[in-house]
Amino acid sequence: MRPALLTWCRCYKSDISLDKLYPSSGDGATQSPRLEGGVNMKDIQINDHDPTSPHRVEIRVHLDSAQWISPEAKQRLRLECKPFIDSSGNLVLHSDKTRKKSINVADCLDMLRCMLREVSLPPPENIPETRFTLRAKHERLAAARLRIPRAPAVDGGVSP
Repeated sequence: MRPALLTWCRCYKSDISLDKLYPSSGDGATQSPRLEGGVNMKDIQINDHDPTSPHRVEIRVHLDSAQWISPEAKQRLRLECKPFIDSSGNLVLHSDKTRKKSINVADCLDMLRCMLREVSLPPPENIPETRFTLRAKHERLAAARLRIPRAPAVDGGVSP
């Protein structure tokens, strides 16, 4: 009897839950393209044998052979993360934040997940009003920098 009760409790939803109040609206996670699965560890090479810094960890992901990354995300990775891609097409990330290799591996994987999540999101809309407001803001700041009053030059300690 106990497991049936637990199953019933897990699927209970209140009358004022969001999907009952707004049945036609979907949540934001289904509207934006997401990373389908997690990071496939079989496609990742972990190098931790650097004699100069023994706690440094480097991970490499070959973008062409990674099937778990969508082609659109691969293309945006190549455009936005050029400094992290070597000549053979590997995405190279490294970490030496701590002295523990396992924590540095976790940090590298977190950087990879953040990059993938960022390139999986749709690009921001290029609204002309936004461009004009940003340009006006930059012009105002540049004008304010030019208006800064300069302190008078000191004579070098010579008194009359």
